[in-house]
Amino acid sequence: MAKKKSLAETLWQAHVRRKKEQERQQRLAEQEQRKIRKEQEQKQRRRQREEEQQRLAAQRQVEQQERTRKRVAAEKEKERLSRQRRAEADARARKRKEAERAREDKSRKIEQLETEAQVKTKNISVLRSRLESVLTDRARNLSGGPASIISEAFNREGPDGLSKEVSKVLTASEFAFDFPRPKALVEYHPESRELIVEYELPPQKVVPKVAEYKHVKSKGEIQPVPLKTAEVQEAYGRVLSRTAIRGIAETFDASPVPLVTDVVLNGYVSAVDPATGQVIRPCLISVHIERDFFDSLVIDSEEFDSQACLRRLNAIVSQHPHDLEPVRPVVEFDLSRYKTVEGMDVVAGLDSRMDLLSLKPNEFEYLIRQLFEKIGMVAENVQMSRDGGVDVFAYNTDPILSGLCIIQAKRYKDRVDPESVYALSGAMYDKSATKGVLVATSWFGKDSREFAQRSGRIELIDGRNLRSLLKDHMNLDVLIGLPKLPRGWENADIGTA
Repeated sequence: MAKKKSLAETLWQAHVRRKKEQERQQRLAEQEQRKIRKEQEQKQRRRQREEEQQRLAAQRQVEQQERTRKRVAAEKEKERLSRQRRAEADARARKRKEAERAREDKSRKIEQLETEAQVKTKNISVLRSRLESVLTDRARNLSGGPASIISEAFNREGPDGLSKEVSKVLTASEFAFDFPRPKALVEYHPESRELIVEYELPPQKVVPKVAEYKHVKSKGEIQPVPLKTAEVQEAYGRVLSRTAIRGIAETFDASPVPLVTDVVLNGYVSAVDPATGQVIRPCLISVHIERDFFDSLVIDSEEFDSQACLRRLNAIVSQHPHDLEPVRPVVEFDLSRYKTVEGMDVVAGLDSRMDLLSLKPNEFEYLIRQLFEKIGMVAENVQMSRDGGVDVFAYNTDPILSGLCIIQAKRYKDRVDPESVYALSGAMYDKSATKGVLVATSWFGKDSREFAQRSGRIELIDGRNLRSLLKDHMNLDVLIGLPKLPRGWENADIGTA
């Protein structure tokens, strides 16, 4: 134990000696650093004294140069002030002239803007006046020229020649404002001495939406004063009605009196449907008028109201033409010019046990068309909403039994009213059809059957017979989900047994 203490003591003494030596070395180092710093400070003071002496010498030199410069500058200043006074006098004179020119330019610009606003307002007024006078600015005295040419065309080429020449006259008629005008389509019916005209009406963009232009002095610019939407729509309605009356007037004026006694005008507008972006051509006005009545009108009178005239004629006019809301034409072109649509294969998507009453109207019409094609006739659907009460046209290709057959398809759940049969008879007369067929999913009453029997040219096909025909000619087994059965029918007759 004594030896261990002795060793610890020895180690402690050695540690103390090292520590003292380190402290001594540190003191020596600090002394050396203080010596070095002192020498550096002395050098720095000497350098500063030298720099100060150099600075003072340079300053004295600069001051001497400054005094010399000031003397020269003073002399130049005198000369400059003299020139400045002369220049200021010239500048004041120049500013007076510039201010005068600025006032003149401002006055001239204001005058130009006001003149430009007046010109733009005048142009709007001129366009509005042209729109208001679209009826009175029509082509006149056509009976002396085109009418004689049209008579010759009729004698030479028949109805097609007359239609073609009237179309030329209407298409060539000039308007005081620009809008795209496709060729007017005209069809002549010699048996009724009636012309059917498909006429182009101006689009809404021809009506200015600005009441006037004003010069806003505070902004230094011309700003339009917009019309109210209701005023624009009202003006467009007047333009449409006057253009339609103009088309009727030119049609009657160009047509020979003995040949044409009635005109049916269907007015269309070429536009883009904002909801789809697709080009559309809705019918906005459809009217039928007799020549005698039209000749009694004083359409050039200032009091003449074209819109009231159309109402008097019981014309069909779109209630919202600005929204391109279409109307159904009074009369469409006859069969040769009917717009037909490509058929769809309803059978391809028809389940063998599907209820006929579940079909959409156009699907049912196409199914009837396919049935008559299977029977051996050439059939075509008439475009929806423009069919004049006709759903399908069918032609018998047999050279002996040839003729036009008008077919109407009724997807009814209850008895077909006799008025539908009477309407079919009227359509047959209007289209000079040799036969009419009324196809229904339901049944017919006694009055309808007796009327068809008396006619001798009307065939009634009820739901029972329709199922049989579909089965025989198309191998199609369908059902008809009638809520009730007429007397004498059984569930098997409609496929629900």
